Amino acid sequence: MSVLYIANAGDGSVLALDVQNRTVMASTHVGMEPRALALTPDPDQRLLVVADRAASSLAILHADPSSLSNDRSVLITTVPVGASPVDVVIPDFINPEH
Repeated sequence: MSVLYIANAGDGSVLALDVQNRTVMASTHVGMEPRALALTPDPDQRLLVVADRAASSLAILHADPSSLSNDRSVLITTVPVGASPVDVVIPDFINPEH
């Protein structure tokens, strides 16, 4: 299954979309104004990092669409990063197998 994660700055959420069926699998509130997303590198893609421009922070979530819901259980932590982040890059060195 291919999943597309979408930042929704309008309501502060992230959506998980099943690409093949074009249906929203789940959504969760992540902050005030999510702008950019990044998955941890292959093969696991276990974490989703979300830049929140209005809150000047990064939210780190479990990237399992089946557990993504409107409760905060998928949120691991938020990290303050400075004024108005608009992009996220996760280098390969995070994955210990590379």
